[in-house]
Amino acid sequence: MDNYNLSDISWKCAKCKNKYSDYCYNNCMTIHNKLFPSWNNIKYCMPIVKHIVNLFDSIEIAKEEKDQKKADKKYGDCTLEDDDLKFIWGIKSADDFTGHDCNLYTMNDIDITYDKKNKVYYLGIETAYVFKDHQAECDYLKDLLKFFTTYMDENKLNKNEEFMLFMENPCINNTADSIEKLYTHFRIFVEGYCKVYEGK
Repeated sequence: MDNYNLSDISWKCAKCKNKYSDYCYNNCMTIHNKLFPSWNNIKYCMPIVKHIVNLFDSIEIAKEEKDQKKADKKYGDCTLEDDDLKFIWGIKSADDFTGHDCNLYTMNDIDITYDKKNKVYYLGIETAYVFKDHQAECDYLKDLLKFFTTYMDENKLNKNEEFMLFMENPCINNTADSIEKLYTHFRIFVEGYCKVYEGK
């Protein structure tokens, strides 16, 4: 059984009722002002409480594992699909250290995800990189477009989907009701961005 020392426990002021602090912040020295130990301290200092906390943690972990198995049974690999999203394709970032193949939870430089509820495709682009200049940015975007183009070719998807301007928003979206439209939007963005900034 673990040893514990009451001097190791931070005591809280009952009058202050500040559940977020381990110490009285009003200097309450009132007679009959009761003190009680901080939960964050006591749960690791008193053996019986520590065991109860560990038991609840174990139950929570078991529940998560059960939910994971249920999702795996329903969708196969739930890193590729869940009740809301389905992973379609992607290129994993060199900064991802999970060791897993590209999926919903890996860090990807570019990916396509299908939103089942809204019935749209999302294009995700990793932009948390610092480039030395606009030329490097354009090189990065062009590489992503090449990867996307290869995916389109391999899956025999139309790369010449028209961009409908009539009664539409002239801005480029990262959502579309088809992968072909998503590709057109991204191609317009990359070629437009590089036309404006390349070489500067």
